[in-house]
Amino acid sequence: HTHTHTMAGKKINFSDEEVHRYKMAFDAMDKDKSGGLDIKELREVFHRFGMPTPDNRMKHVFDECDTNHDGTVSFDELIVYLDRNTIRLPDSFDDAVREAIKENEEEEAAAAAQGEAKRLEFVRSQVGSVFVRISSARAWCASSRRTAR
Repeated sequence: HTHTHTMAGKKINFSDEEVHRYKMAFDAMDKDKSGGLDIKELREVFHRFGMPTPDNRMKHVFDECDTNHDGTVSFDELIVYLDRNTIRLPDSFDDAVREAIKENEEEEAAAAAQGEAKRLEFVRSQVGSVFVRISSARAWCASSRRTAR
């Protein structure tokens, strides 16, 4: 059931479920986990909502969303904007959110794997140089034993 919430000092008419779903989307799109969306992240939200917005229009939308003019769009600001423009979630929305969450997890996993690969590479290079030193030391010992005889 829809009842009135107050967000960013404005009354909005979203059900608790809608607010929850928007929050999931917001968190999924807030890639840097800053609690606010930059213009790139906001464009992604609109794209996922099935409302691709051209760049020249996006700046206007961003400025309209960012009511406190701090350069990011908070969750409350986004909700107020969507309500004011009577934008409702498409049915495909949950799939889009799941997809975004999955992509984020894959990106994080890839970044972690890349970090791991770099660490392994470093360890291998260290181990490799130790082996080189050991084998050259062995060779040196062997050659000095031969010359001593």
